[in-house]
Amino acid sequence: MDAPPPHEDVRPFMAVLGALRSYGYAAPALYHADQDAGFLVLEDLGDDRFSRVIARDPGLEAGLYGAAVDLLVDLQCHQPPARLPIRVGSDAGDHHSLPLYDKALMLREAALFGDYYYPAFAPPQMETDEQAAEVDRLNAIWAQLLERTKICDANDPVLVLRDYHADNLMWLPNRDGLQTIGLLDFQDAVRGHRAYDLVSLLQDARRDVSADLERRMIRHYLEGAKAAGQPIPEAAFIDDYTSGGPAGHQDHRHFHPFMETRWQGSLFATSATHVGSFGAQSGASRPV
Repeated sequence: MDAPPPHEDVRPFMAVLGALRSYGYAAPALYHADQDAGFLVLEDLGDDRFSRVIARDPGLEAGLYGAAVDLLVDLQCHQPPARLPIRVGSDAGDHHSLPLYDKALMLREAALFGDYYYPAFAPPQMETDEQAAEVDRLNAIWAQLLERTKICDANDPVLVLRDYHADNLMWLPNRDGLQTIGLLDFQDAVRGHRAYDLVSLLQDARRDVSADLERRMIRHYLEGAKAAGQPIPEAAFIDDYTSGGPAGHQDHRHFHPFMETRWQGSLFATSATHVGSFGAQSGASRPV
């Protein structure tokens, strides 16, 4: 990893890496670290991203997603500390603070969406000030949506990796158990709602996950959590999962295809009244 300061910081990656490996997961081994230069020598987990493996052999899709859900259930059994030690190549006592993924942080990140969507999709005749007004209106809709869901409720936070999807999960079939799943791109991890990473996995903006597989994996997740001694109230979780779809993608430049798949219409016709019927708009009315 070559991520030199001042624009990059390898310490969050190192801290989360240490936590994931301490839990027994296949995050890459760290062989050498130069924090000042932003340079890490890491284990190569190969080229078999879940997305590539499934493209070669679609019959493996359900098994791979089931394994990813199993890891997620296991991960959420570990209570995340507010501060993670940076274990390798740092002074004693050096820590990274895990942000709380609450409403304020989600709204700040939602504001980034306008940077990508409006320049790409705004009608040619729309003036800059009109675009700004549309962005303000969209941000107000996000605020109303987040008021109606507990996706940003951090009363019982878990470790959220945030980019938990088929392009960041590596298939390592020569290993055993949860070690068959290699983990990448977790430097932006936070403490947040347990539905967030499941949304990232099953409502992937980069590849289509069928509604049937999505339903089966949500059921698998709920049953796995119960078996792990962490039963989750189903109806409330499904509501949070459903409304968490756009909340989980609003700060990502790959949100464009997600919007077309999930909202089925132009944002420029959006009004605040859509918030009340969001479940129907997203096509995700109670997927279980």
